[in-house]
Amino acid sequence: MKNENQYSPINCDFYDHFEIHAMNRTWLQINYNDSGNQESIYTKIETLETRDKEEFALLLQGIELRLDKVVEMSPVDITNSVIGHILDKLDYNQWANQLIMNIIDDQNGGEQVIQTMSHNFNAAHLWNSRILKTVSSFKIWQSHEPKDWHKISETLFFDMLKALNSHNISDIITYQNLAGENHQSTLSDILLHVVNHGSYHRGQIILMLQEKGLKTVSTDFIKYSRLRGQVNPSLPQPPSDASCVFTK
Repeated sequence: MKNENQYSPINCDFYDHFEIHAMNRTWLQINYNDSGNQESIYTKIETLETRDKEEFALLLQGIELRLDKVVEMSPVDITNSVIGHILDKLDYNQWANQLIMNIIDDQNGGEQVIQTMSHNFNAAHLWNSRILKTVSSFKIWQSHEPKDWHKISETLFFDMLKALNSHNISDIITYQNLAGENHQSTLSDILLHVVNHGSYHRGQIILMLQEKGLKTVSTDFIKYSRLRGQVNPSLPQPPSDASCVFTK
């Protein structure tokens, strides 16, 4: 009888799909076995590794997944599915925040810029805490040093992915606003609000920098969408129905 911890080499065609999706940074829904239970996660593949004749995928969230544990891997349609739309907007939000952080790394934008970007992070943190039912550790107008922004931004992004992976996108989230009033919103509406709120304040920051004659950057969604659409033509492209099912 085979030990369930013993690695079973996967089909070469199936492995090819892992490589293609890793190269193209595709959003995926991966169903996998974990100690006898089937789990599902929305993620991207950061890299593939082989150690001691066992193959692993390192996922976006830092999870290491042995490839023979994968039952099914399906690309997420970012155009025609609600979950894909949300994941794409979270990618955009992270991309736009990164552009702002990069230009502030290179110049002193002033206290107002620091306060506005910090507020952007604080609000996202507050919404994450409402969804995940954790205690918010940031005050809404608390300032954060720019040197800490990159780590804060990454943590917020991973918490939003955690929210998506622990809820259905249509789940109703019950919470209190800052005035102590009770409200309910769907998870999808909350996450889109976080992105929209971020766009508003990034626009304010760009205006502040322009008024000081400092370097600015375009964070328009349409620019992101054009860049996102630039898939390396030299790479093999997965077919539109590239859903691989690995049957043991």
